[in-house]
Amino acid sequence: VSVYGQDIGYARFLLICLCKKLGSLQKKSEYNFTGYVQRALLYIAENFKNGIDLASVAGHVGLTPMYFSVLFRKELGMNFSSYLDNIRFSYAKNLLCFTDYPILEVSQMSGFTDYTNFVRRFKKMHAMTPTEFRRTHFHAKNEKYQ
Repeated sequence: VSVYGQDIGYARFLLICLCKKLGSLQKKSEYNFTGYVQRALLYIAENFKNGIDLASVAGHVGLTPMYFSVLFRKELGMNFSSYLDNIRFSYAKNLLCFTDYPILEVSQMSGFTDYTNFVRRFKKMHAMTPTEFRRTHFHAKNEKYQ
């Protein structure tokens, strides 16, 4: 059972956290994103679970995919797919830690369409499978409250 009542509210929370993290990177201290990138970040936060891609986000903000890709990388210091992966994997890790949804559902709820690819990439990024991650983090969380 999920503890997050509103998915959009949680997506906005993720966006705020990521923006704070990005703000701590070695960039200009008073850096402001262009309106295009701000709208894109909000759109991504609200729709990352719905199979969005660079072209759909670029279209949403009214730019060509090529120009949007260059602008996004210039302003955030990472490419679009890396950013989207960070959002999706962060959401998946929270679901693994705080819910008992099956791993297949976690992957789908996080915007991944290929379960095998999700597990393979998760293991590559975190040096453990989603099941091992849940076992390690879910039990540690529960022991803390017992």
